[in-house]
Amino acid sequence: MNHANVISYVEKGVFVKDETNYPYLVTKYVQGSLVADPLTKGRIFSLDMALNIVKNALKGLAHIHSLGLVHNDITPRNIIYYPKNLSTTTIIDLAHVSAPGTDVHSFETSDLTNYFRAPETYNYVFDERSDIYAMAAVLYAMLFGKAPWYSESEENLSYEKMKEVTFERLSFSGSLDKCPPWLQAILKMCLSFDPNRRIQTAEDFLQALEREECPRTWKITRKDRVCPSRREV
Repeated sequence: MNHANVISYVEKGVFVKDETNYPYLVTKYVQGSLVADPLTKGRIFSLDMALNIVKNALKGLAHIHSLGLVHNDITPRNIIYYPKNLSTTTIIDLAHVSAPGTDVHSFETSDLTNYFRAPETYNYVFDERSDIYAMAAVLYAMLFGKAPWYSESEENLSYEKMKEVTFERLSFSGSLDKCPPWLQAILKMCLSFDPNRRIQTAEDFLQALEREECPRTWKITRKDRVCPSRREV
């Protein structure tokens, strides 16, 4: 992948020691901090900084999607930002990247992060819209300090449980700056339980943030939007 907002690999190979092979990857150095770093210390982002970081991350996500791929693990720990130059915001950790629409997933799902993964991914359905959900969840966490609908008591989530959880009203209190109505509407749309009700592409998510306007309705124009369920092997 060759994009300013996506981590790039510069070398790969196998290191052999004591007749044991150790595969390795070398990535380009990225200056900055994980979005997760201040969140784990109880700090949250200003509205302006959060929006700038996510806008640049969406540019990287749009590039990944343009290649016919899905990231599948967008979380605060997989986005690096540099406060002095937010345009260098970078999506990292491509270990879960896959093509949407395959019957068997090619990556481990047990290490995906609850509340940042879209409801349908618990049924092994991964496509561009599950990445949209995850990016919206990251933006929400940056503003309010926790993932949407987060509860310490809910550890074993499932598709049916997420259906119950996302039915509850989403709170928009606790941010440094008042979350404007247009952004609340965008977050509600992108965090919809039903993938068909979300903004469908990273480009359109970015455009909505730049215009500071949420689409009133969304029409599905691609017949191949819905990805077949993925089953464990």
